Amino acid sequence: MTPPPGTSKSTPKWPTVRKQLSDAHAPAGSHLARVIRQNQDFELLHPSEAEDGMPYPHWLRVKWRKAHPDEYPPGQRVAYPMMLERAGEWLIRHPDATEEESGGGRSE
Repeated sequence: MTPPPGTSKSTPKWPTVRKQLSDAHAPAGSHLARVIRQNQDFELLHPSEAEDGMPYPHWLRVKWRKAHPDEYPPGQRVAYPMMLERAGEWLIRHPDATEEESGGGRSE
């Protein structure tokens, strides 16, 4: 059966907020949990990113794209900087630290 006109053959399967919170071991009410919840705008990502196996959590990719809209246009394939993986690891290890404490500067 063919999909209706104007729809894609396969819709990206993005992770739920619950799965992302669980994967990050984000304590309820923590800064990390808020960051994850605030960065669910998956339309900013390319559909192929839904299940690409890259080490960058989807919420972190969205946060990065929001912070760098000129360099990372919505919906396009991009190569993320290698330091993004480390930044995500740091946030997960320090769930109540803010961006100011990490040296990231921007808070959301």
